[in-house]
Amino acid sequence: MAEALRRADWGWLLAGVFAYGAVEILGAIQWQLLLRIQGFRLPWLQATSIFFIGVFFTLFTPGLIAGDAVQILYLVKAKPERKAGAVLVVVMDRILGLLALVALAIVVAAARFHWLRRTPVAAKLFDLTIILLAVGLLSLIGAVPAAKSRWLQKLFSALHLADKIVEIRDALRCYLVSRRRMAIAFSLTVTAHLFYFGTFYCTGRALEGNVMAASAVVRRDAFDHADCKHADRAAHQLCWNWSA
Repeated sequence: MAEALRRADWGWLLAGVFAYGAVEILGAIQWQLLLRIQGFRLPWLQATSIFFIGVFFTLFTPGLIAGDAVQILYLVKAKPERKAGAVLVVVMDRILGLLALVALAIVVAAARFHWLRRTPVAAKLFDLTIILLAVGLLSLIGAVPAAKSRWLQKLFSALHLADKIVEIRDALRCYLVSRRRMAIAFSLTVTAHLFYFGTFYCTGRALEGNVMAASAVVRRDAFDHADCKHADRAAHQLCWNWSA
């Protein structure tokens, strides 16, 4: 790691840092917008603090739900009477992220379909990604009629959850009627995803010289211990490993 950083292009690394910073800044703005739609009138500093606390727990704890749980906990602590709204803020954040990924995946797949499937491994990863995104999108679409089904409402009534469902439905209606602000939130999510992809691009460009250097080392070692055919194969395999 230290050797890779020493050889890296620091201009591209700094660009990657700024790109990731833009991701979190846009995320904080979108978070504040979702809070306002739901009726959470929190100061910018408090709302941003809750957002970044969630980011911290998402990055440094196992799994992806720890950050969401912490954000809900702090929102409920700030507004105890808005428990359903607190949950929906986090859920809507995830839904917008999924929709943004689906939209970008469609654009990229249409533009670079053959390039994304140029190797057997890349083709399998591409197919798996499309399947996972499709399952997520279909689950989201199927949840809408399922929530309105009579048998599910009877089940909630039997479990004495009817009042909670009404509360969640009223909170969800806030997002459905705020189409303009939801469109802005979605555009912020898409832009944040583009900057996130830019972070990986900048990192790859920063370490690009290391790939060529490592390839040269492998080629030299292979010449010392095998014939030219094996040397080319070893260098080629290392380049594919780095690019993957």
